Amino acid sequence: MLRGKSLLIREDVNCHPIKPKVLVAEDHPAVRAKINFLLQGDCEVIASVADGTAAVEATFELKPDVVILDVVMPSLDGPDVARRLKADGCNARIIFLSVSKDMNQITACFAAGGNAYVSKMRMATDLFHAITQVLAGGEFISAEV
Repeated sequence: MLRGKSLLIREDVNCHPIKPKVLVAEDHPAVRAKINFLLQGDCEVIASVADGTAAVEATFELKPDVVILDVVMPSLDGPDVARRLKADGCNARIIFLSVSKDMNQITACFAAGGNAYVSKMRMATDLFHAITQVLAGGEFISAEV
């Protein structure tokens, strides 16, 4: 759980908060499970997929508010997924996850349409802040990178 903070981005007709819809694309099952655990209670994880092709398909089918992408995945890597989504008019905010601190990779992720870059080593502390920032129209980069 992300510290019980509200990620309210909209309300239903009765003014009840609606949790942001999140799609998670990560090829390592243990990391995917950790992300899902961190998001429970604050977000609605509408899909959790293991490769880039599935991420593209699920994003267009389910229309999440936020797409969390591992940078390196089978079939399509994260930046390729982001480019496809943005080229086809997807409005979801995109958060990249990686262990890499390489500035060329970070730059490439933002150039591909990313809104945030979170270190996998700092997911427990930074993922909440990244989601909050991108939903507010901003950008985020983990301090570690």
